Amino acid sequence: MRRIFIGGFISVLAVSAPHCRAQSLNETLNFSNNQIPAGWSITFPNGGIDTNGSITNNRFEADQVDTYALLSQNLQLPAGTTSLSIDYTADIADNYWGMGTSAAVYDTTGNVGFAYLDKAGFGYEAVNAGAVYQSGIGSEPNLSVQSTSPSYGTYNVMTTFQNGQVSISATMVGSSTPTYQATTPMPQLNLSNVSKIGLYAYTTSGAPAWINNVTINSLATTPTTQTPDPALTNHFEPTANNLDVYNPSTGTFQNAQQGGVLYPNRPTVVLTLGWNEKVTDWPLQIAKAFPGAGTGVNVVAWDWSQDADTGLFGSSTGGSLSLADSSTSNDGYALGQTLATLLGSNYNHSIQFIGHSLGTLVNSRAISYLFPRVLSAPIQDTLLDEASIANHAPGAAPTFEVSAIPEDAQGNPLPLMRIDNYISSFGEPYAQAANFILQDNPTDPPSTDSVLYWGRFHDYPQTFYDQTLPGGTGSGSSVGYAGSIENGPFNPNNPVYQPGTYALQSTNTGGEFSFSSILQATAAQFLLNRNNEELNALQSDAAQLPQSAADYIAELISGLTVAQLTGAVQYENSVLVTLIPDQGPQFALTKATSTTAAANAKNNATESSDSPTSSSYAWVPISIPANAQYISLDFVFHDLSPDDFLTVGINDTPLFQLEDQFVTDGLTENSGLLDVSQWDGQDVQLFLGLNASDDNNIGGTITINDIEFAEVPEPGFPCQIIGMIVCILGQFRAGRRCFNVAA
Repeated sequence: MRRIFIGGFISVLAVSAPHCRAQSLNETLNFSNNQIPAGWSITFPNGGIDTNGSITNNRFEADQVDTYALLSQNLQLPAGTTSLSIDYTADIADNYWGMGTSAAVYDTTGNVGFAYLDKAGFGYEAVNAGAVYQSGIGSEPNLSVQSTSPSYGTYNVMTTFQNGQVSISATMVGSSTPTYQATTPMPQLNLSNVSKIGLYAYTTSGAPAWINNVTINSLATTPTTQTPDPALTNHFEPTANNLDVYNPSTGTFQNAQQGGVLYPNRPTVVLTLGWNEKVTDWPLQIAKAFPGAGTGVNVVAWDWSQDADTGLFGSSTGGSLSLADSSTSNDGYALGQTLATLLGSNYNHSIQFIGHSLGTLVNSRAISYLFPRVLSAPIQDTLLDEASIANHAPGAAPTFEVSAIPEDAQGNPLPLMRIDNYISSFGEPYAQAANFILQDNPTDPPSTDSVLYWGRFHDYPQTFYDQTLPGGTGSGSSVGYAGSIENGPFNPNNPVYQPGTYALQSTNTGGEFSFSSILQATAAQFLLNRNNEELNALQSDAAQLPQSAADYIAELISGLTVAQLTGAVQYENSVLVTLIPDQGPQFALTKATSTTAAANAKNNATESSDSPTSSSYAWVPISIPANAQYISLDFVFHDLSPDDFLTVGINDTPLFQLEDQFVTDGLTENSGLLDVSQWDGQDVQLFLGLNASDDNNIGGTITINDIEFAEVPEPGFPCQIIGMIVCILGQFRAGRRCFNVAA
């Protein structure tokens, strides 16, 4: 996905009180009329032989010989300014005696801070990038970066002045990678003392130094005493809206809030659908055939179709696999919480999760939540062609992947009672599982040169498992239901189901439920060959598709142009907002004791008198682009209490919550795609909250950046299966298959 950030060039209004705006610093100079901009002036404060500085050729130029020209404006930055960006386009030429450009800020003490990019003088072949705080250009600069193999040409230069430091990034026009970068400590710099800003162009002899396309913006913050809505600070407590309980008297599922009862004195089977599936599909078929369903065993289906049903390709919903994949963590978290609430912490009966495709990822996340909360309950995880490969689909959140194997917050596999893994089209084998490789669907003879066959084969494990239940054609076999934790006296030492084993389905007539043991290396080669067959089928069918796989991958999720901030960032307690070159604003929320937070907590009717007082919040005023459907962001937790949690919301509506205990400390995570379509084209407040569960671990932080909007276009593919293979297998060539060998 193309990454488009809130920021880069940011206009923020400083405010003196919540919801009140002051004058902003937001100026663009392109010199198209060859006139000095109003309020600006050109001077030559640093000597030189000539004064050949002017607005000419639709740019600010300093021409030979020895011209040091300053284009400047007297001003005071808006109150609360924490960052000032001065970005421009400039040319670096191979002038023997040197040349260059710089952005400058002058303070009330007469000193000046420079961020510069220039060609070294005296014939020395080097380009310098850095910053210095000094009384004038005449003093020796503090060199931060020097390249002895200079790249001459036109650059987009981004400079960011912040209290205590200056950053500069120079990227050659036409490139996306900075050629020169430097961040220089500047402890004397205090933006509240700035009285003038300027741009220097200086040259000796040879090509002129010039500057164009100037954008100047400030980022301001202001404290506030407003209290977040309880919906943003109260921890998400799921309802049973999405949990359906099988009722044997009607042969249907009944919602848990509408009479469906989950009994804490019975074993439980959880059936979780995949992408674009319904609970009335395979989950209902298995529920009807599962022994004791609704009488001695809780059989439930988790209906996350509101997120899983992103439509067929070409439909009005766009058909985004990556969107559904991005929802698996949140939906799994809700499933785990729902089960923990309804079964209770003393639940000590077995739980078997059975999921298909993306449903396996939902189950994995639910188990990760549930496992430490029902320690007495043995858990089995049954995977029906798991779809963790969708984590790598275009538009998926690469830093917030959900593993098909349930893990703890440190990424270690959980010691479940059993994991049985049935692989058809897209699943991966795992060292923690008993792996069953399917290769024969008697009702659908192989047609490996057809991409549609591999789509149908993806659904085959549903039918396979169903047929191993009593009354099915595979009843009595040693696989499927035979390995269920609910099936009679459970034998954890059953050799068929030992972790790290690999079995291949027979292709003999009548051998659908017969398997032979194979080595790991044999399994790896078999799946590699299958991968090649799938790719060949894709290539064979590609000519019949409306557009190429490459075009589809590039367009599945397209970033949107982000509107500028519409006001100052308001904060409560401890929030540091900084501008990061090429990324926009970064928000660091710190857990810190606050008397204001204490007062707010006491005034909030939902909080008790001993509520924590160390939460920190930020309200970021933004304008949602008119065609935006989703927002996402990166975040890092550091040194927090296990139950501290992040909330992301729009106005008073929470969109995302995550507890510290479910992330790896210091690791960048991603929220996935969060639906903001109801606010498209509107000015809103993006809420970012570090919600403290206690007043321990003071100083812990949540850092948030890389905020972006996205939309899902309609590629017009004729069916979901072709699209799935295009967006997954089109990226993963031979050699993609690998084994998870974590202990």
